[in-house]
Amino acid sequence: MDPRLAWPRRRDLIDSAVGVGYRSVFVLAAGPPPMDAAPALKTWSTRRLRPGQRFDGWREMVNRTHLHWDLPRPATGGFEASVSEQAFGAARIIRCVCDPCDGRRSAAEIGRSDPDYIGVLHVLKGREAISQGGSATIVEAGEFCVWDGRRPLSFSVRDDARLSKITLMAPRALFHDALPHLDARVARSMSGAEGPGVLFFSHMRTLARELGRVPEAYAASLLTITLDLLRTALTNAPSADRRAPPDGDRLEQAQAFVALNLGDPNLSPTMIATALGISLRQLHRVFADAGLSVERWTWSERLAACAQRLRAEPEESVSAVAFRYGFNDAAHFSRAFRARYGHSPRAYRRLPAASLS
Repeated sequence: MDPRLAWPRRRDLIDSAVGVGYRSVFVLAAGPPPMDAAPALKTWSTRRLRPGQRFDGWREMVNRTHLHWDLPRPATGGFEASVSEQAFGAARIIRCVCDPCDGRRSAAEIGRSDPDYIGVLHVLKGREAISQGGSATIVEAGEFCVWDGRRPLSFSVRDDARLSKITLMAPRALFHDALPHLDARVARSMSGAEGPGVLFFSHMRTLARELGRVPEAYAASLLTITLDLLRTALTNAPSADRRAPPDGDRLEQAQAFVALNLGDPNLSPTMIATALGISLRQLHRVFADAGLSVERWTWSERLAACAQRLRAEPEESVSAVAFRYGFNDAAHFSRAFRARYGHSPRAYRRLPAASLS
């Protein structure tokens, strides 16, 4: 892989080896760093890569900083993103800006890296849909939520605007006191605009901006303060999920939940209604008011996701693509795909791009 995918180095650091995929960098220094030194800020951007390399570079960088994910290639050609990472004692703070994309952590991805991490996501601009443990939420700008690295998880950034976010990644052991009931708190949007959430959200933004200037010796104390603020915010901050949205927002939430869970063969109207906290009858009414059917819309989204994946990942088998998005019978999938797109999945994969516009 292009060595420009590696983190850029400060002038006093020396690259000494090239490994598989990314450069393996060993730092040579005259002696140990002074006690008041701040940990180096690592930055990366797709702008350093050729257009055809950018999404692959982004995929690799996300897997290095946010645990392992399955990130399907977007249907759109261009993709822009940037990542900065700062060590924070035993934790890390990651600032990320990216174009719309989707991702999920299934058992396969969870098994590829140490899953005992907790992520605390703060959205600065745009919004991100999150689904985990039967809960789903849309995290708007000025809100935050918690996700668990040990459990299957999906996200979706679908708006035209880029997403800008900060994520605190820390070992689960650090959260024992701060989050004694973690399972009940994942994938729940919390307001960072009122109550104790303001203090925590402002604290995280300040850390992301100033951490590179903070002596490393103070990191452990700052991390303790950060987790104390998080516990207070989660206990007392208003939950953005408790706001009762109008039906238009209900439809958007339902569609986001479907998009995040297309790979679950058990995805059903009942599952969607339960995740949104509404009755099955209300769910059907929300879709009907928009001239849609829950079942048909879900079916259409599954086929569309398969069509995109077939083109984006030519090495993946047709049956693997079908199973990835909730189909459990390859022959049935092929018939449904042909009825929708007029071609078999294999033939569709070989069509010239111009014929799909």
